[in-house]
Amino acid sequence: MIAERIDTIPVQRLITKHLAHQAPYDQEFHGLQLVIFPEVFNPAYTQVSGFLADHLTVTPGSRVLDMFSGSGALSFLAARTTDSVLGVDISPHAVRCAQYNSKRLGLSHKTEFRIAKLWSGVGEQEKFDLIIANPPLLPATPENWLEMAIADGPEMSTAVKFIQGCGDHLVENGRVLMSFSNACQVYFDDPLGFISRTAQEVGLTMNVMAERDSGYEVYRILDFRRRLKWQK
Repeated sequence: MIAERIDTIPVQRLITKHLAHQAPYDQEFHGLQLVIFPEVFNPAYTQVSGFLADHLTVTPGSRVLDMFSGSGALSFLAARTTDSVLGVDISPHAVRCAQYNSKRLGLSHKTEFRIAKLWSGVGEQEKFDLIIANPPLLPATPENWLEMAIADGPEMSTAVKFIQGCGDHLVENGRVLMSFSNACQVYFDDPLGFISRTAQEVGLTMNVMAERDSGYEVYRILDFRRRLKWQK
């Protein structure tokens, strides 16, 4: 992982913890009994995945997209309530892991997982009531599949491209729930302002739903909605 101007010790500990596993292993997460494959991000190894899961509310009958779906954990939590969940991840290891877990949990009839980079994995006409995203949050350059689940570039281009595509794939009253970290403040003076302006450019408004200080970074759950015509 290539990083400048940031403290990489916490993330190196996280990577080392993942690399200790050379074979699939069991992991409990929010009542789900998952199997995590090597090179796949473990949602129980950081605070932010559980934080997003704590604030995940799904309406029965809704169509859900889980971008950066990883092991499928958030998809499966959504599938407890609704019958149509699509997960998209760039990592073939992650998608195979999610597909394995969907069969193991008996949720294959409710979930689908696709290997793709961001919106290339979503049909032009596909729209969703809820889009969930736990994107890579560290402003560093990833060098392998595991690091791609943790690190975005210094410009946070992955998160930006994700937000830019949301408006085209939300139903009229749809919403987006995205985790975010202030780690990128080493490159942006106002990270939240940067994300909010990005959302406004594509017709979305942003609200901070929840905030948690981990000690070395602050996690936030961001709620995006389509901006109404009277809103400026």
